[in-house]
Amino acid sequence: MRANLLRIVAIGLCVLMSKSIRAADAPTSQPSTIGSDDLIDVAIDDIAAPGVTTVFHERVDSTGTIHLPILGTMTVKGNKISDLQARVEKALIDKKLMAKPKVLIGRSEIGATATTRSGPIASGDRVRIVIWEVTGPGEMAVIDQAIDEKRLSQWFRCSARVTVIGLTEAKVEQTIGDAYHAKRILEDAMVECLRIAPPTTSSAK
Repeated sequence: MRANLLRIVAIGLCVLMSKSIRAADAPTSQPSTIGSDDLIDVAIDDIAAPGVTTVFHERVDSTGTIHLPILGTMTVKGNKISDLQARVEKALIDKKLMAKPKVLIGRSEIGATATTRSGPIASGDRVRIVIWEVTGPGEMAVIDQAIDEKRLSQWFRCSARVTVIGLTEAKVEQTIGDAYHAKRILEDAMVECLRIAPPTTSSAK
């Protein structure tokens, strides 16, 4: 009986080892390149204030682009994360914003399994909009609620009417930045827009 018990234990160990080997050899589900609806996190040291790491969260739209604050629109679909990181660093140097930029890029959501996809923004969508330095040096204003066009100008502290309905997140960032520039409020506004969720039944009414 003891021999049979030892045999059962040995077989069990072999099965567990076999499963572990298969799991180790199995390919990861993380795509090798960036795709539409991926959520990309771009961390840049000292971009907003000395000694501060600022993280921008950018959803890749259906055209494969994102809009990075200060750097503008970039086509990223098909890029590897490491390639995009090198591109962002080079762009910061080329624009003479930084001599030795420190950039770290990651992907927090894969487009194929993302719970929220890229725009266009619809009335009642819950969005998070972050604007750096509009309230003071090194400070950021955060808006996280359902879109209401009538209140946007008040939120953004910009006398120009800002229309975002029908725009992608990247276009919203560009539009708000252009409005600040036109009104000479901020020369190079750093704006982040992320669609969090579609309209709820109550907000749609």
